[in-house]
Amino acid sequence: GTAGSEPPKVYGSSEPSGLRRDAGKVESVAQLEEIGTVLQVLEITPFTNSGGGQITVMPKYRVRRTGTLSQTTPHIALPVVRHKTLEQVQAIGDGAEKSAALAALLKKVINASPLLKEQHEQVFQHFDMNDPVKVADLAAGLSTADRGELQAVLEEQDLSAKIDKVTQLLQRDLSMVKLQSEVKSRVEEKVMKEQKQKILMDQMRQIQKE
Repeated sequence: GTAGSEPPKVYGSSEPSGLRRDAGKVESVAQLEEIGTVLQVLEITPFTNSGGGQITVMPKYRVRRTGTLSQTTPHIALPVVRHKTLEQVQAIGDGAEKSAALAALLKKVINASPLLKEQHEQVFQHFDMNDPVKVADLAAGLSTADRGELQAVLEEQDLSAKIDKVTQLLQRDLSMVKLQSEVKSRVEEKVMKEQKQKILMDQMRQIQKE
């Protein structure tokens, strides 16, 4: 599911947290959006040097929250809600073409970021890249865009508008990843140049001593 209107508290630090709103503990139903996603857990990897771990999940289908069965308690870690499968998004004439273009853009973003590629390689092995709705929701889940923009993609029922929204987000992400890569390359080039100059200067000093 997706976190919502009230930001969850983040424990372990008194400093303001840079975590996204979907990070941290969900303490009440009020923190959940009306529309969310049922996720399949693919892998749980515990951290070796600290508590906690990393969970790899794959979105299955969208749902609408319809009621509350129980809130969080000292004995129940998460709120339990009723939900129903979200209404089917209507197909569009150029849906296959738009979906293919979106999938290609998504792969560009993934390939441009080694971290994303490593984290989501397993997801792509099990994912239906021919379903435009699922591809759009997956792409939004990988995006670094504002939480409100991502939720808007998830809730959008017009397929053409949904794909257009997430395409804009991915294009922005791709530009950012490329910029980060360029900056990294420049820094590495500068460091190598400085190291070479230092080696040459050391060699010159050694020659002068001899």
